[in-house]
Amino acid sequence: MLGKDIYNSLVEQKHSNQSGKPLSPSDRRNQDRIGKSRKIVYVPLSSKLDTRIMKMRSLQKISVRGSVLVSAAQREEIKKYTTFIKLANQWRSETKHMSVMNDIISHVAYKKIIAMGNDVVPMILRELRREPAHWFWALKSITGDNPIKPEDRGRLNKMTEAWLDWGRRNGCRC
Repeated sequence: MLGKDIYNSLVEQKHSNQSGKPLSPSDRRNQDRIGKSRKIVYVPLSSKLDTRIMKMRSLQKISVRGSVLVSAAQREEIKKYTTFIKLANQWRSETKHMSVMNDIISHVAYKKIIAMGNDVVPMILRELRREPAHWFWALKSITGDNPIKPEDRGRLNKMTEAWLDWGRRNGCRC
């Protein structure tokens, strides 16, 4: 009987407001829906970016009225991914008319992506698989590795395949 009393007191603590008064059942549902009872948040789904986030394999999709339920760790991953996507889109749009590789890889957004470090490598590899682009310098700068064979330099598809193979060998889900 003592174990049940302890369990009930823990449930009371979980479902009480700041003044210590127990919450009504409807308030409990609202508290859980908002996500304040645990480190869980609802992220509203509103754009193409959100759809791309949901395709990330590390997130589990639980739809609730146009929202998704995520943990605090997943929230940080979403934040990094959205930052990466915004920077990648900025880099693409501002360098699409450039032909000098030094100008393309010295763009501010590209440098910010490199500064994000190892966490961004799987994201770059997913982008590379989705749409081949000149991510090779960033990957080489971050990882310190260069899987591209000398005879494949300048061949976008071969260079892309080399990096995707590297990612698979190193455990990146891409």
